[in-house]
Amino acid sequence: MIYEDRLLTCASPRYLQRKGRPASPHDLAHGHELVGYFSALTGEAVPLTFRRGEEFIGFDQAGLMSNDSMGQLNMVLAGLGIGQAYWSTVRAHVAAGLLVPLLEDWETGTAPVLILYPPSRRLNSRVRLFVDWLAGRLAREVREPPAR
Repeated sequence: MIYEDRLLTCASPRYLQRKGRPASPHDLAHGHELVGYFSALTGEAVPLTFRRGEEFIGFDQAGLMSNDSMGQLNMVLAGLGIGQAYWSTVRAHVAAGLLVPLLEDWETGTAPVLILYPPSRRLNSRVRLFVDWLAGRLAREVREPPAR
């Protein structure tokens, strides 16, 4: 595993001016638009989830859905609603002020970023060099969002 990429809940400043900033995930059910993602392979929606301690809140369906992560991100950037995307995908938009992180005191899930290669008894030195280079580069460039 190279690192764990964390889901970040976010919205555009334009959306927040229009609809207000939610104080908790409970607020998302009242007066907010959600932008979700569904699998093109299975057609199943990926729920927006929030966990804090023993409390769990999940939204199975969003008002707007995309089966393409960039399509989902573009809907959030356009101010159409609140969505969740991986930090590696949104970090530049957050740094530029185009997206605002929301509900950061709630856990939203992570996904491992892995490099897969065929098993063998000895790893090719060129592959090992590439894996080490990529892991180092990602460690420098894909920084975690600020601590909660």
